[in-house]
Amino acid sequence: MRFSYKSRIKHRFKELLYFLNFSQINSLSPVDKFSQLNSLSQFSGPYEYWRIKKINQILDLFTIEELSSFRILELGAGNCEIGAFFADLGSDVISIEGKLNTVNVAKIRWSKLKNLKIVLSDLDSDNLSSYGEFDLIINFGLIYHLENIETHILNCSKIAKHLILDTHILDSLENKFLVLNEDRNAITQSLNGIGCRPTINFLEKLFSKIGYKYKRLENKELNSGMYKYNWKPKNDGKVKHGHFKMWYCYKQ
Repeated sequence: MRFSYKSRIKHRFKELLYFLNFSQINSLSPVDKFSQLNSLSQFSGPYEYWRIKKINQILDLFTIEELSSFRILELGAGNCEIGAFFADLGSDVISIEGKLNTVNVAKIRWSKLKNLKIVLSDLDSDNLSSYGEFDLIINFGLIYHLENIETHILNCSKIAKHLILDTHILDSLENKFLVLNEDRNAITQSLNGIGCRPTINFLEKLFSKIGYKYKRLENKELNSGMYKYNWKPKNDGKVKHGHFKMWYCYKQ
């Protein structure tokens, strides 16, 4: 196969960028090099832009001065990038994640942020009471990987005035959630192999029951790649991949 002159130049340019990038990485210490390379392989790509959209949504709700004074709990933290962002602003942050390797890598990556504490815990059974009270809980992409969803959200309400939460949704008018099996060995799936997909109605009735006021956040600015928030419900009882909704919950 013969390549055009333009495609050869493009290929050479990519090789140069690759070389320059790894030349910089190879000048790092072994720990920093591992951290940089690992961050490119886990929770990268579309997740990067998705996290930025979520951070921007929080910045639409609170001032920088408020956030920098907040005590924040990040749940289902993954690589803890969102928690690290707010810790870098000055917030006192605890980030909790259930996968051991992910926690270890995050501890290495964010070791210089002294106001970020990273904890390994099973959030399906952790009642959260041992961590104290918080101004804000960040609960992104977690609850649909849990089995005990009602208990978990109730536990959140007991320790935080503000909660921002998003989840994959079952498109139905019913007040229920669908229980399903997940691959417990996958880095982004349920720790215990059981997840759920709640309906909008189920969550909003639960928020009211436990004393939260709430605002559903579903503007197009939250959309990122295949992850959509401004979709219109068809109430067909189906789970559509990438269909999410977000809520800001608060106590007056």
